[in-house]
Amino acid sequence: MVRVVIVGTGERAARHLAACRQVPEIEVVAEAGTDNVLAIERSDVAVVDVCAPYGRAAEVAAVASRAGKRVVMEYLPGDMPAGAAVSLVRPERWQPLARELLATVKAGKLGPIRYAHCASVWHWPAEEQEVRRAWGVLPPGDDPGSFLVEYASGALDLVPSFFEAPVTRVFARDCPLEAPDAASWYVSVVLFFADASQAICEVGLTSSFAANAGLQRMALTGLRGSAYFNERDTDVMVGAGGVRPLVDDPVEGLAAALADWVAGGGDGVEEGRRTLRLAQAAAESLRTGQPVEVGA
Repeated sequence: MVRVVIVGTGERAARHLAACRQVPEIEVVAEAGTDNVLAIERSDVAVVDVCAPYGRAAEVAAVASRAGKRVVMEYLPGDMPAGAAVSLVRPERWQPLARELLATVKAGKLGPIRYAHCASVWHWPAEEQEVRRAWGVLPPGDDPGSFLVEYASGALDLVPSFFEAPVTRVFARDCPLEAPDAASWYVSVVLFFADASQAICEVGLTSSFAANAGLQRMALTGLRGSAYFNERDTDVMVGAGGVRPLVDDPVEGLAAALADWVAGGGDGVEEGRRTLRLAQAAAESLRTGQPVEVGA
């Protein structure tokens, strides 16, 4: 049995609590705010599940690491302290669609993947901007780098898993979608792979309409075929498998990711570091306007 404390409040913490309750091997022994150090350091807790806001997540992870706890996070902050052993659990990889796409690719049905395009749109109502600013997530017009690390890291984790070669270079650009004070923004990240394959990960933030959060579109092109799904049309097409209703559930995907993490003995630290490295490279590219080498 893995004993866990969930640190954070709000929708993300509630989702993690619901997911943990679906995994028999996990027992949530406490839920705490970000200032509750005593809960983090409890002797009967082995794992700290960090659901804190962007601006506090690194601090909570550092406290937990110093206390000798294993740290689990869904979204890595850009200022993660050096040496912190953080496992990444990604619901995106464990949604039925992503699993089917991955299985299709691994079975060789599409051949080696040469191009991928994914897009997600997140809703940020204008009235929440100051709340999120207090969390440390600045409006993208002020700091598109922190926005990108927070909201695009899911795609930056998922997309490289479809390719055979590692990412060697990252290039990112951003632009406003409306008037700057509307806080609607768009970031596009291009991943260059060692075998000359490419992928584009796009993430948008809007205050003007209620978007469905999370991955919404993905297209894969291989040497033998292609696969595609579009959440906005509520359809999914995987290769020649036909069109079917979309059935993804964020809690289901997260529960599956947590169960896999427990079964693997709490592995996932290196995966988390790789995703953070890509997100940080993209943020640097936004600042400099130049591609950033990440190494094969």
